[in-house]
Amino acid sequence: MNTLRLARALLLLSGASFLLSAATAWGQFQLRVASAVDSAAYPALAVTVQCTLDGAPTTLDDAGVLIASSRYSIRPLRVETLDAARGLVRITWLADPRLQTEPSSQIIAWKGSIGARDSVRLPRLPIIRTTNQRGEPVEELNLGIIPPAVTTTTRFYLQLFTGRYNPDGTNELPITVDSIVSSSPIFRVEWVGWSGQQSTLPATVYSPLLYLIRVHCTPPDTAFYSGTVTIYYDGALSHSIPISCNQFALPAPQPLRFVWPQGGELLSPCNQVTIRWTGMAPDARVVLDYSLDDGSSWVPIAMTSDSSAPWTVPNAPTSQLRLRLRQIDAQNRTYSLSDQNPSAVTRITFRSDGKRLLTQHAVNGEVVEWDIATRQILWRSMPPDLGQLQPVLLAYVDSATVVSIYNAFGRGYAALFRIGQSAPVWNGQILGQAIQSAALDTSAKTLAILGVLAPSVELFRIEQAAISPLRSVPMPVLTTSIAISSGMALVALRDSRIQQYRLPEWSLQREYAFPFVPHVALLHLLPDGKRLALGCFVSQTSVVQGFSAPVFVLDLPSGQMIRSDRHTASTPVAVTSSADARYLVFGFRGQPQSPLWDLATNMFIGQASTHQGTLADVQFSPDQRYVASSSATPPLELVLRTFLFPATTVSPALTIGAFSVRTDTLTFAPIYAYASSDTVFRGRICNNGTIPLPLTEYWIEGEPTFQLLERIAPDTLRPGECTDIVLRFSPRQARTSTGFLVVHHCDQLLRVPLQGSALPRSVSTPDTLDLGVACVGVASSARVVVLTNNDPAPLPIGGATIYDAIRSPFRLVAPPRDTLIEGKSALLLTIEFVPRTSGPAEGTLYVYYGWRDYTATIALRGMGVGGTLQPHVSPLPFIPEEPIRRLRLRNGQAGTLQIADAWIEPPGGFRILGSVPAAIEPGDSASIAIEWINQDSSAATLILQTDPCGSELRVPLVRFSAQARLRIPTVRADVRGRAAIPILVQMVPNYDYGDPLLCTLRIATHPRLFLPDTATAATGTATLLGMMRENNRRMATIAVRRHLVTNDTLAILAGYAALGEQDTSEITFAAAPYWGRAVTVVTEPGLLQLEGLCGDRRTIESSTVRMSVYPTPTSDPTVTVVIESDVAFDATLSLYTARGELVSTQPLAIAAGTTTAILSSASLEPGTYAVVVRGSEWTIRTLLVVVR
Repeated sequence: MNTLRLARALLLLSGASFLLSAATAWGQFQLRVASAVDSAAYPALAVTVQCTLDGAPTTLDDAGVLIASSRYSIRPLRVETLDAARGLVRITWLADPRLQTEPSSQIIAWKGSIGARDSVRLPRLPIIRTTNQRGEPVEELNLGIIPPAVTTTTRFYLQLFTGRYNPDGTNELPITVDSIVSSSPIFRVEWVGWSGQQSTLPATVYSPLLYLIRVHCTPPDTAFYSGTVTIYYDGALSHSIPISCNQFALPAPQPLRFVWPQGGELLSPCNQVTIRWTGMAPDARVVLDYSLDDGSSWVPIAMTSDSSAPWTVPNAPTSQLRLRLRQIDAQNRTYSLSDQNPSAVTRITFRSDGKRLLTQHAVNGEVVEWDIATRQILWRSMPPDLGQLQPVLLAYVDSATVVSIYNAFGRGYAALFRIGQSAPVWNGQILGQAIQSAALDTSAKTLAILGVLAPSVELFRIEQAAISPLRSVPMPVLTTSIAISSGMALVALRDSRIQQYRLPEWSLQREYAFPFVPHVALLHLLPDGKRLALGCFVSQTSVVQGFSAPVFVLDLPSGQMIRSDRHTASTPVAVTSSADARYLVFGFRGQPQSPLWDLATNMFIGQASTHQGTLADVQFSPDQRYVASSSATPPLELVLRTFLFPATTVSPALTIGAFSVRTDTLTFAPIYAYASSDTVFRGRICNNGTIPLPLTEYWIEGEPTFQLLERIAPDTLRPGECTDIVLRFSPRQARTSTGFLVVHHCDQLLRVPLQGSALPRSVSTPDTLDLGVACVGVASSARVVVLTNNDPAPLPIGGATIYDAIRSPFRLVAPPRDTLIEGKSALLLTIEFVPRTSGPAEGTLYVYYGWRDYTATIALRGMGVGGTLQPHVSPLPFIPEEPIRRLRLRNGQAGTLQIADAWIEPPGGFRILGSVPAAIEPGDSASIAIEWINQDSSAATLILQTDPCGSELRVPLVRFSAQARLRIPTVRADVRGRAAIPILVQMVPNYDYGDPLLCTLRIATHPRLFLPDTATAATGTATLLGMMRENNRRMATIAVRRHLVTNDTLAILAGYAALGEQDTSEITFAAAPYWGRAVTVVTEPGLLQLEGLCGDRRTIESSTVRMSVYPTPTSDPTVTVVIESDVAFDATLSLYTARGELVSTQPLAIAAGTTTAILSSASLEPGTYAVVVRGSEWTIRTLLVVVR
């Protein structure tokens, strides 16, 4: 092909894809395939090519040739010159299953720094693949997490998808599997084969059958293991797939982290500490928790927006304390950055402090700097106009200098900018071909450039105002991508190798070879310098593999591929990672999203960015707070998004110490209980715990038996330290006493056991004390021995009491309280006896000794004689209507009482009538008559003197008075039955009268509504004395004799209810004597309301009227009204509607006997009507129903 066509192709490729369907060349070096592929020597393949350099034939060598597919490149077996004069070269290579999935391959060759290529169609060759049972391709095997020493087996299948033909092209030939080898002893491979075939190797494999292969894995521990399983076939060919088990442990750092504690600290229970942390999002809060069981359960401490929180350490000793921070409430915000330049931004980068953002537009290459905080443009500049540019690299050289690498017209260019200046300080072409990849070594200010199909790394120095060539670093084969960081460069080669170089000398340090890794499009060295991210070119589609652009993470120290993902179907265009190297983001050409890959958990946890158009670039800010991204298609879609990491961090293990004391039981020598002597003991207490023990709060359990004599010093015991304690033993009971010295700290009680024995006490007490005979109400006393101390040691007396002292006839005179009696001595007490009734008296004396720990119980006995009588009421009230009253006297004593004398003081107002009873036997009663002879005298006293003992009974004689309120409530009665009228009373007397009192009252009712016939009372008697008619009212006179009540029903007046000319009538009290002049009476009338008014019964003095109407219901034109009466009188006959409207009225003379009247109903509407006959003093009603 000519050079013009090559340049046009490179312009279209923009450095992204290298495989063309026709021959290409750089400079004057050309290559053309001159023959078909020769497969006669299968598995070796050969092809003849013709090469020219600057128009003259040239040859090739082994180091300058690659055979490539869209995914893989291999080196030839040999390169032979067939005809140097014509430039004919024969290239021979082994058939590689990685290349045979595509119908053609590329022959790529280079001479020095320039290269050329051409495509060649492959013959039908064996295509093998590894699949699962469903026939889906398997490109790697991961056996998951396997416990140590446990064997796990996985299976996959080998399939000859297509075989090569025999020489005449009639049959498809099988392949021969020679062996299957694992690169790691952890993985053991078992060939099972196809059903019915031998299970040993070598074995013949036919298309398209599936041949089973098992892999057994028994890891010795939980470490990550990886390797390859290689299938060798047809004598010299092989096919490898990666295999791994368990997960490579990666740190899970968090920006949110503890400042204190950091792990391993020993904390004292109940101390308040301040927990501090850093790394919160600006608008977030955190929840702080703690766990005592290594994270199995959590207890909240605080929720705060601060970066510290106080915490009181719980008294829960543990070595598994952990603290946890959980960030909440942070808001994920997305900002669209607007620019006057509408073209797409294809390269973005952050300044090292994360406060500035650089972007470069794809069309004119304009560079723009943004302020992150305000999201405003600070500076913009543009390189020289070279037409449409394809930016390759945009980077800060330092805070004031920016470098841009880009392609234009198939060549590589660079521009150097000084921030604040509108034009570049330097620009120019730096490579004669398109740049494929570029990287900046900021520490050495060196650019590393990879050209398309270039077998070298071109280095350039960045100076103050220029970019100049430095040197060229040759590579073993063509390169695809480069990454530089921290004095190290990694270069991806086209033959699945990655080489690591030390900078700045560019000396080879290490080489990584992975036959399963396709061509690498992007390399990214993670900030920790230990891991390398690889993004591979998407493959051409085929029935064997489909679309696939796998991405990997290589652990540089171990040389293992520790992470991989094969779910994307487009080539990655950008890769970035968080500052803590935990999160990795690949941006792919064919999709607008960029998945967020958590490398610690090996899970995709969301999207770092999302666009409407396809993605062009994505970058983390160095402070890990933002992700910037842009789309590759106009209009401008430049997005800045806050990065809300899933912030939960758990502290390393901490320890909460334990309090503990050590001492033996402190035992005291035996002594008498309650003796005044004591035992002093000196012991030791030691801190047996892991943390200092404060001795600021302590006490004795078991006081006063055990007492602490001196304060404990020092006030804090360090672990292992001891101190003395001084104790006193004062036993109070005759037994072995135990107690504790208690040290209290942090809600924990630490107990030191105490023990001592006390000798029993010998004490004598009488069972009974007899206080002799005494008159009722007269005091006698005796001094008696109540307790004897038989021991030589003093005995404390706590006190003495009489049971039920208020009602007991016995009383202690000067009872003892908290005193001592000496050894071999007695306790004497004075006991007073005052009998309240005649007969035997009993009581109980309690004597408390040993302070109050023991009680002696002594029975008290005595005999009472004499006494007084019991009046039935006292004082004895009088009313004027009853001037003579009898006072009943009862003998409640056990013996006969003699009334020796009786008199009234002062004399003159009252006198005793008749004789006074001489003797009253026990349980009997007698009475004395008292007359109120002078009603001006309102008070006196009756005095009775009784023998034996001359006891006096004094009964006041008083004037009785009271206030009474009589009330009748509303009474409802059925006109066809009886009515009961309750008479309610409320009385407030000055004294209890003591006997029934007569009340006479008169009740006035309507003479035709109620006819009384009886009077009753709940207690006492009630009598209906008579009835009379006064002023059209019926007067009923009632006599009630009963004890006075304060709030009750005095009596009930009952009789017949009847229907009169009205339904309601008042019930009133008429003038009456009531209880006499001593009682002031207030009355309140009531109401009688009649119910059930559909009858026709009436009580009119002693006469009765009845009325009936027929027919009813009726549809006749007339109805008949019949009236029966005992007397003759004049009345009116009226007809009313149900609403009370008068329909008709007519006079009617009622005769004694039966009277008949005719009413017209012809004009009446259907309904209910009232027929009313009204006399001068009454009204009678009935109902008429009209139907039609």
